[in-house]
Amino acid sequence: MIDTAGVRKKRQMVSSDIEFYSFHRAQRSIRRADVVMMLIDGTDPLSQPVTSLRNILLNKTSPSCLVVNKWDLSMAKAREIRKDSADAEVDDEQLMKEFNRVSAH
Repeated sequence: MIDTAGVRKKRQMVSSDIEFYSFHRAQRSIRRADVVMMLIDGTDPLSQPVTSLRNILLNKTSPSCLVVNKWDLSMAKAREIRKDSADAEVDDEQLMKEFNRVSAH
């Protein structure tokens, strides 16, 4: 089991050696692993480095799982964003479908 460092936004990777190496170590770990569980923060938009790692994960033939942390806060954030919208009601299943749609791009 390998717990890699978290990956930040691309701009931080350029300015920080630690961020650069943590991204490349995570990338190498994903490629070497027999099973991958990628944990992402559901309250933050997917950054370019996280999207790159997710794409590597999706192209692997070995088992993998994308885990969304802070789901309860994601639900609260979605409700807050939509509070004045006609489509204000948000449920788990709907938000998961939207999250999958956005993360697939």
